[in-house]
Amino acid sequence: MRIVLATCLSVLVSACSVKNDSSLKLIAQWQVTEIVASAPIVGLDENESTAILGRLLFVKKDRLEFLGETCHYKEVIPAEKSIAAFLNEYALDQAIENELDGATLMNIACEGDFVLDHIVVSEERVWFVWYCVLLEARKAGPA
Repeated sequence: MRIVLATCLSVLVSACSVKNDSSLKLIAQWQVTEIVASAPIVGLDENESTAILGRLLFVKKDRLEFLGETCHYKEVIPAEKSIAAFLNEYALDQAIENELDGATLMNIACEGDFVLDHIVVSEERVWFVWYCVLLEARKAGPA
């Protein structure tokens, strides 16, 4: 009985010490696989956008690294606004919301060489805006 109780307590303590949100899913390497959409005015031309495909986004416990630039963050928490509001903020096609079904919009407040306020997270994919271009990246390995 003591062994069972000790095992249950150990599992409970372990479960409580892990953050119960999408931020833990985020820590990894993510390979950009798709240009999902662009705002009406973007900071990249077509060649620059295409060159991003295959590049890696590194998400570590306190920073993001992408294309040789770094931004630092303190925490990743679920956003209060909806994914539709996020898409609207960048004037992106609202029909994209269907692609993001089941994903979670997270506040990241990342600042440094570049600024990233939000990131959309699912089990195996993330979406983020780079120079007003919405990119999709798939998990490529550990951070």
